[in-house]
Amino acid sequence: MSHYLYGANISANGIRQHYLRYGGNEGERANRPAVIIIPGITSPAVTWGFVGERFARQFDTYILDVRGRGLSEASETLDYGLDAQAADVVAFAKALRLSRYILVGHSMGGRIGARAASTAPAGLEALVMVDPPVSGPGRRAYPAKLPGMLIPWPWHARGAMPKRCALSARPGRKNNCSFVRSGCIHAMNAPLSRALTIFRMTTSMPIFRKSRCRSC
Repeated sequence: MSHYLYGANISANGIRQHYLRYGGNEGERANRPAVIIIPGITSPAVTWGFVGERFARQFDTYILDVRGRGLSEASETLDYGLDAQAADVVAFAKALRLSRYILVGHSMGGRIGARAASTAPAGLEALVMVDPPVSGPGRRAYPAKLPGMLIPWPWHARGAMPKRCALSARPGRKNNCSFVRSGCIHAMNAPLSRALTIFRMTTSMPIFRKSRCRSC
């Protein structure tokens, strides 16, 4: 059975934003934060429908068409900068009156989510960045080769774990880190993405904090 509810437009941040909704806020979903999915640079909302179906089993889910993409407003005079895109997301959540929500951004959507989270908007409880780009002028090469970085999912699937990775399976543990554990960072053992980062919003830190669970 499909969890798809409808596609709609809403005016937020001065533009028309199109989105797809899955799941709804009935039953157990009513007690959980909503999820806003921000696709990557080449992906309109409709291409993330299969992800929306999966999230909708547990969460009220919205898949956003980033400005200039899909069915959202586009024009030659529209501002396509990162600040404008981030402001769109914050305004989108406010226009829908979401009191609690989680941002899930893939690739460019991860960068948009990070910029949105940096403004500490009301209601945002967590930021999930799936394979976010970190390249750009004055920045290290992408992907960054740092200790404890998230590992590419094909390695995870093949069981070939780097020696030093906070997310890899320890000796004696099964190589199947799960998706969302509150306040943790995990690799995702699925072809949905190459890597997953979860930042839990906190009251003690105005932007976000990265943490690790006991099983990591």
